[in-house]
Amino acid sequence: MDLGIGIDILDLEKFRKAVQKHGRRFLKHILTQNEIDYCMKFKDPIPHLAARFSGKEAFIKALGDAGDWSPSWRGIEIISTNGRPILKFDVKTRDMLERLGVKGVDVSLSHSGRYVVAVAVIRKVD
Repeated sequence: MDLGIGIDILDLEKFRKAVQKHGRRFLKHILTQNEIDYCMKFKDPIPHLAARFSGKEAFIKALGDAGDWSPSWRGIEIISTNGRPILKFDVKTRDMLERLGVKGVDVSLSHSGRYVVAVAVIRKVD
């Protein structure tokens, strides 16, 4: 079984400034409405919003070379199930991952102090 591994780290202050400058339009470009709604429940939603963006970045890095195709930001959604982040995909992304031989994807998100970090692992068929 082949593995793809991606990691992403993001400075929370830079992300916070981008959100302040571009507002909801920026968030709606990179996150689904479900992700935004979930994160807005927190006193400070920025670390949670940034972690989801970072998780998507890590996933894309783990995916590696997929030819001329790349998933859209909103075609990837990170939900939390009992505190565990789970990646969900829209139909187009799911179909492409199947064609690429992807059998499973795991993601881990963390934030502390000034940074968020995400790691994604993709399992592919041999």
